[in-house]
Amino acid sequence: MSKSKLVKMVCIGLIGCSVYADATEVQEKSEKEAVDHSTSTALAENMMSQSPIDIVNSVEREMQKSVTFKYKGNLATIENLGHTVQLGVTKGQMIMVNDKEFELLQIHFHHDSEHVIGGKSYPVEAHFVHKSKDGKLAVVGVLYEEGKTNASFEALGKLPKKRGEKRAFKANINAMDLMPASKSFYTYSGSLTTPPYTEEVTWVVLKDSPELSKNQIGMVQRAMHKNNRDIQAINGREIIEKD
Repeated sequence: MSKSKLVKMVCIGLIGCSVYADATEVQEKSEKEAVDHSTSTALAENMMSQSPIDIVNSVEREMQKSVTFKYKGNLATIENLGHTVQLGVTKGQMIMVNDKEFELLQIHFHHDSEHVIGGKSYPVEAHFVHKSKDGKLAVVGVLYEEGKTNASFEALGKLPKKRGEKRAFKANINAMDLMPASKSFYTYSGSLTTPPYTEEVTWVVLKDSPELSKNQIGMVQRAMHKNNRDIQAINGREIIEKD
């Protein structure tokens, strides 16, 4: 067995920081190339809760999850990792999922969207990645559609095009500015969308879609190759929605 295959097998069993580090390492190794999802079958063949999914047949529940955003800091850096453009954030920014606290680690982008809603795909999806003290992950997905210029996205400036290119933000930009005003959402139990495709990730996909202009969408596409994973089987999972 090759060293790389052994590492991937070990990664499947990891949780917390090590899981997140492995996923980030995959991104950093990609140099202006899409993530190699050819390992998906081998790594995830026995996993039944994979992401992304087509969000269909969602239900409302009387005792459903609540999500509260506590983003009191700002965006710190913007960097091209090769596979994606990532936004670093100041510490101490949180979401509460029911009574559990998850700290915001970073934000990154995909094109086209990874999730689709009722079969509809979107040109860009942002992932707001959070981690709890016990190592569990919660990811908030924001799906952008083509429309008018987004002033908050415009404040990011030109996205870095070259792998390793990084700069700090001088202006104060809150992560909440990149989200829609409404925080209505869909939620389900899924996985990372890059190797090792680790499960037990709480997904919160916001219902409303902020607009990006055609030029802004093009800027995302020029900064990275297409990096969305194929839609995965729902396998009987419940998708809960909340307005």
